[in-house]
Amino acid sequence: MNNALGTNIKRYRTILGYNQSLMAEKTGLSRPAYAAIESGRSEPKARNLMKIADVLRINIQDLFEPLPQFQSLRFRKNAHATSKEESKREQVLIAFNRKLQDYNFLIKELNKPKENMITQIMGSDPVSAAMDARKSAGIQDHEVISNICSIIEKFGLVLSFIDSDSRLFFGFSVGNEDNGPAICVNTHESISIERQIFTIAHELGHLVMHRASYSGTISDAQDDQEEKEADIFASYFLMPDELFRKFFSEYKHLHWFDMIIALKRIFRVSYKTVIYRIIEKNLVRNDFNLWIHFPMEYNKRTSRTLKNHTEPEPITSIVEDYRQREPEHLHRGDFMRDTLQGLVQEAYFRELITFSRAGEILQKDNEAMNQLLESWDVME
Repeated sequence: MNNALGTNIKRYRTILGYNQSLMAEKTGLSRPAYAAIESGRSEPKARNLMKIADVLRINIQDLFEPLPQFQSLRFRKNAHATSKEESKREQVLIAFNRKLQDYNFLIKELNKPKENMITQIMGSDPVSAAMDARKSAGIQDHEVISNICSIIEKFGLVLSFIDSDSRLFFGFSVGNEDNGPAICVNTHESISIERQIFTIAHELGHLVMHRASYSGTISDAQDDQEEKEADIFASYFLMPDELFRKFFSEYKHLHWFDMIIALKRIFRVSYKTVIYRIIEKNLVRNDFNLWIHFPMEYNKRTSRTLKNHTEPEPITSIVEDYRQREPEHLHRGDFMRDTLQGLVQEAYFRELITFSRAGEILQKDNEAMNQLLESWDVME
């Protein structure tokens, strides 16, 4: 019997919150018969596998896919994760591995060179490394990063988006040994776009500064320190200090709350990232605690509580010239740019892959794939 089968069945049912008794009931099998399939003691009949796949809401092929063994994965594990959360984590890794394989297949079919510019980035500390990374990507000192996805592509990195309701991750990355370097970002609707952008920059920081940590052996103390360094890198990559001070001075006449909102929208970062920088640079009085006053002011203005990873809505009291200058909202389409979809488009039009293969790679059914093709066709 396939060793992956029982493991996969258990993982998928755990994600759905089903126990063996419920699975047996839903598939019409006796509990002993179902348990024997999941444990690997029994070779299942094809019709029973189809029943199991239907109950788990997956394709029957998914039941036989082995869990990938990464050699250079940097994905923080939570020691207190439930079995359901750990199962979701494993499922994310399977989906990510599929995307990496499809990406490398398309690169080979399209005969595209594979580049890795991050090895050229220098810097002895997170701030200088961030500045050198901006320089390497051709970002001007006065320039705000409007599309971090295109920047990542310039570095020759694979950028993958996965929508998962797992609470265990915002993102992770892999090194060269696993068809990388590559960054995976969780785009679940509960995670703000600002958080997703910061995650990309954070993982870029790891790939630039912590290449040795992609061996899979990271101590907790080392990990904590490297996480802090990656946060600093991301902050300065997205908000270089000179540019931050320029806009800080420009909007200093606003109410301090509106100024923080203005800065967060300019740099496309979270309000917390802005507050950290203001405090770090001593741009606020020591007796005025922004961490306490910001949520209080938010509640005062909106009658809502600011908690978890909530990002405040755009504030309408921001001065008119600011509203004209900046977009009212940061739309998901302004952020997401999937490297894989662009490769699929090129490969399909060059007749290197079929319609069904394109749909398989992008995980779209025939109707969705036809809609995408229609969209591609109307563009010159």
